[in-house]
Amino acid sequence: MTELCDLSKIPDFEIAKLVAKRDVLQYTIEVVDQLLNKIGETKGYADLTNPPHQPTNQTVTTPINTEPNFDHLPFKSYKTKQAATSEESCWIFANTKGAEPLLTAIQNNNGKAALGSFEYSLTGPEKQFITRKPLKQEPKTQ
Repeated sequence: MTELCDLSKIPDFEIAKLVAKRDVLQYTIEVVDQLLNKIGETKGYADLTNPPHQPTNQTVTTPINTEPNFDHLPFKSYKTKQAATSEESCWIFANTKGAEPLLTAIQNNNGKAALGSFEYSLTGPEKQFITRKPLKQEPKTQ
């Protein structure tokens, strides 16, 4: 018989990571469900698990400016420990409420993601922080 570990000895941070993973998955499920419902309403599908066959010559349009905006997250300045400005490097805890889509994007991109005018990455010994730094602007040539 397999011996069970003592669950009372699991560190709080590991529990917080599990909760964050659960929240990311739940958020993802909710977003996909909402998207499928909207698609179903728009196309008049009764059952989205088996939509009618689509012709292959149909044009698919993608909305412009689909870059996510994470300015609402409480990023903190390394220097002042206060709310960060958009020009400085800063951080938040990876399990910050509302950061789930950002965390997912970073995890799906090998720990780094360039979104909008920032680069986001996971840092810390246990990847418990999300850091943000402005992307370097290429000098304009004339």
